[in-house]
Amino acid sequence: MLAFTLFLVAVAIFIWYRQRKRRQSHVLHLRSQAMAIHMQQARNSAARPHGVSEQTKTKFKYFEFSSESQSLDVSGARPSWMQDLKDCPICLGDYQTGERLCALAPCRHVFHAGCIDEWLKSHQECPNCKVNLDHPGGEQDIEAAQSSVPIVEDEISIAIQRSMEEANRGEETKNA
Repeated sequence: MLAFTLFLVAVAIFIWYRQRKRRQSHVLHLRSQAMAIHMQQARNSAARPHGVSEQTKTKFKYFEFSSESQSLDVSGARPSWMQDLKDCPICLGDYQTGERLCALAPCRHVFHAGCIDEWLKSHQECPNCKVNLDHPGGEQDIEAAQSSVPIVEDEISIAIQRSMEEANRGEETKNA
């Protein structure tokens, strides 16, 4: 009986030891995978460009918002892109008189200066139209980006109109 008990204790210790080794090797494997993922992310983030160049920032127009800035450019002209200055697309705050705004060079989207400066520390594109500010693809890309939203709105309104017409036809056939 004593021999059987010693045998069971030895088997239990052996099983415990093997499971402990498996858990340790599994934890080491998970740690090495996590380290590999972390190293890959660090390499990717080092290769990815961060923010726009200082040279590009000099092309942006900074100006102070006032009731006149909705109709007059810094140079005194009446640009069409400043017609509807109401709120900042980044923070969604309304523009207030005296606030400093920034108009991006290629696409002419306007933002609070502080909002866009913070955005451009980690991005190279306009938050509205996604045009690359360091390497704009030309006027065609900018025009396409600016006109993409109305096209989507037109498609949505056409789809709504069609579904309403189909619903009306369905009601007419039920009533007839």
